[in-house]
Amino acid sequence: MTIPYRPFATTLARRERVGASFVRLTLTGDLADVGTTLLDQRVKLVLGRPEALARVAVAGGDWYAAWLDLPEADRPALRTYTLSAARPDAGEVDLDIVAHGAPDPGSDPGSDPAADTGPGVRFALEAQPGTPVLLVAPDRTRAGHDAVGLAWRPGDARDLLLVADETALPAVANIARTLPPDARGRIVVEVPTAADARDLGAPEGVELTWCDRESGDSALDHLPFGAADAEASEGLLWQEGDGTGARYGWVAGEAGWVRRIRAGARAAGVPRGQLAFMGYWRRGVAEGA
Repeated sequence: MTIPYRPFATTLARRERVGASFVRLTLTGDLADVGTTLLDQRVKLVLGRPEALARVAVAGGDWYAAWLDLPEADRPALRTYTLSAARPDAGEVDLDIVAHGAPDPGSDPGSDPAADTGPGVRFALEAQPGTPVLLVAPDRTRAGHDAVGLAWRPGDARDLLLVADETALPAVANIARTLPPDARGRIVVEVPTAADARDLGAPEGVELTWCDRESGDSALDHLPFGAADAEASEGLLWQEGDGTGARYGWVAGEAGWVRRIRAGARAAGVPRGQLAFMGYWRRGVAEGA
């Protein structure tokens, strides 16, 4: 069976601040075949020493097995993201990475060390242009490239609800731009500060609500069905809707926060298949793989 994902050898081309809490990384390389589906399609960055990255890259579709075969001390870090843009003709992709308190590009990296963050944030803040990094992403010449790694599956639904924290904002921004003109509903995004708000280009019938924690606002206060207490559990929550009804909801962010939203939806009697829930990360863990 052909695997749609494969590693692309890239280097960091540039970085820029996007809002108060994001750093946009532009990677460049032989990306003529990189997938352009975007939406909430998952990709991975493989971060480590060039020798280890080379061993993973040559494995092609078997990249994960090659990664596992490396000695633990040499094994590169894996981090999951969503592309914000893909420009195959230019050999470039963009990723927006949450990096709270990120320094402005060009400032002294030592002025804002990322010692307490994971490898993805350290790479976003500190890596120098030209640093190699593997991007594991769909190859658009392979069957299934436009469907793999997607949780956004609204079907024919036009009554939509999207709820996200900052880690899911890149996916929400991608999705909003693709919504049909007759879509209606709400997008609720919780971000660290008001300076993270931006125009998402959603259709006129879709209401956009920004909630910034700095002001004490929470997305949990803007749900059509409310939130409810939920039992904590290990690991990340992942439950995809079936997209077969006239309504469809998509919720992504911190796992405990997502669980509370799911509990509220259940208490309100929202059919399970109408909502997708994705825990992108877990509080107390620097970054999820």
